[in-house]
Amino acid sequence: MKLDTLYNAVDLYRKEKIVYAHFLKPHRVLSTSRLNGGVHEGLDYLINHQSCEPRKHIDTDLVEVYVKDPPRYMKRITSKAGIETTNAAILSTAANMNNAAIQRVEFNGLEVVAVCTAGVGGNAGRAGDPASYEQTADGVQSLGTPTPPAGTIISMLFINQELSPGALLIAATVATEAKTAVLHELTTPSRYSGGLATGTGTDQIGIAAQLGTEVVHHDANK
Repeated sequence: MKLDTLYNAVDLYRKEKIVYAHFLKPHRVLSTSRLNGGVHEGLDYLINHQSCEPRKHIDTDLVEVYVKDPPRYMKRITSKAGIETTNAAILSTAANMNNAAIQRVEFNGLEVVAVCTAGVGGNAGRAGDPASYEQTADGVQSLGTPTPPAGTIISMLFINQELSPGALLIAATVATEAKTAVLHELTTPSRYSGGLATGTGTDQIGIAAQLGTEVVHHDANK
């Protein structure tokens, strides 16, 4: 189902457990995706999807594929959406895509659209909380603490004017500060310490800014 067309340059769709953006014009994309993450200028899609159920999902086959074989995982998800290319950045969560929130803000020709899903009831954490696992040469190793339950905040932002790579990083910083501000306004506690949460242990973000516009932003601060 088509949800919207954003500033005549992005088509936004939802199909079953997947919400995805198809870029009609070139965008510079910054994302935390396991595949095609970082900064790219030639991506066709930015995808958020429900990869598992909110409970007892850590050891499922799909989660294991996501961690160990991102290209294979990407192909599985894009094929479900009817997307024939894996030239995409993909973000995953246990949140229901029917609950995705869409917010648009405009100012003097600049347009920003946020498409977000969120769950914090089980995995809310605070920067500096004790770690539960570590990455080693042999893979991910548990540190003996309980496996974190479900809970992820995913933010997809679409901007109709070009941002330099540095400005994209600034935008990601401000978006993270905004997320933390909301959690503090809601007095959301960390599940791992006595402080207020600043996010969850599995948060992800993707920001796409249209290329080739008359205005090019080299800053995106508050």
